[in-house]
Amino acid sequence: MMFTQLPHFRYREGDWVKEPGIPDHHLRIVYSFFDDNGYRWYQTYDTTLELRYSDYQFRWADELEAKSVLVQRVENHVHLQSILARCEATRLTPYSVPARWDCHSLQRYLQTGREEDRWCPQVWTGIGVVAVVGLVATLANQKQAK
Repeated sequence: MMFTQLPHFRYREGDWVKEPGIPDHHLRIVYSFFDDNGYRWYQTYDTTLELRYSDYQFRWADELEAKSVLVQRVENHVHLQSILARCEATRLTPYSVPARWDCHSLQRYLQTGREEDRWCPQVWTGIGVVAVVGLVATLANQKQAK
């Protein structure tokens, strides 16, 4: 009798996952399962500018795992239940960078449940870079004008 090992899932329920890019995309693993054809799937929770609000989606596991990394794992079952409850409570929240409901800010909030954690380092880094470039360009223009 021959035994085959079923493919495993890289991520677990509650995991915070990032797809690197410009900007990085952050999402939450809610559930993993095999379909009737044996394909591995994740149910995820996130928000995107294209979707315009936060909601659940299905992602093919092979594709997601190939282009993503784990940001943070859930600490325990109680923490997992809190995260899943926050997912449900924030479902259909409109996407907004100024209101701090972008994908990164949302995942930071889901992880801790604290409002003060609901901000995106990528946004502030971008604002800082634009400010520095603007300052350098202003100074260069002033120097050329003299």
